[in-house]
Amino acid sequence: MNTNLSTYEIVDLTKKEHQNALFLLMNAYMQDPMGSETVLSEDLFELMKEGLKKQSNYCGVLLKEGNNYVGLANCFYAFSTFRAAPLLNIHDFIVLKKERGKGFGRKLMSAVKDVALKNECCKITLEVRTDNPVAQNLYLSEGFDKTDPEYLFWQYIL
Repeated sequence: MNTNLSTYEIVDLTKKEHQNALFLLMNAYMQDPMGSETVLSEDLFELMKEGLKKQSNYCGVLLKEGNNYVGLANCFYAFSTFRAAPLLNIHDFIVLKKERGKGFGRKLMSAVKDVALKNECCKITLEVRTDNPVAQNLYLSEGFDKTDPEYLFWQYIL
């Protein structure tokens, strides 16, 4: 497949086309073994969409190949106190299963880097599952590295 037709767009949740792309990609991500292996319900999607609209720090990056959306990075701006500058955190990174192995992950990462640079971010952060070596290899090859010291990502569910 010729991937020279790839472009990226910043998610605009007022556009039906972007809402549809967000649903398609998040549903695929949730059904993936690296997700929750569940279908994204319409009710949960509506809550997600409305919640994202309220997040002034949200930046979704859609990767489009021709007329089809093939990837999504849901990102959020934060602030690095140690560097006194904004940072961009990749919360979700999705390439449709049927489109994997075609270079779209790299193109999506390049788009995220472009967005971060344009917004004067000092760094891009992300979390990756320990049982996802494919993603780890992509991130390592794109210049990401484990933190030093290495941190654990913990949660407290309310």
